[in-house]
Amino acid sequence: MEGVDCGLVAMLSEAEKYHAYARECVRLAGRAETPELRDKLIDLARVWMDAALTEEEAEERATRPSSHIAP
Repeated sequence: MEGVDCGLVAMLSEAEKYHAYARECVRLAGRAETPELRDKLIDLARVWMDAALTEEEAEERATRPSSHIAP
């Protein structure tokens, strides 16, 4: 993607990558030549944002201390 720095993306968490992809879709939507393309890019941005939120929740669960006490 033109607006996403590939070197920077390699250092980001998965959620941060997905946020970057969503922002790139929104940027491209602003330059779209047709309303149909704009709408598809906005829809794709929503998909990336949903994926980012899901990944953030998974990351949070993975780093949260377990409340289960081992016997």
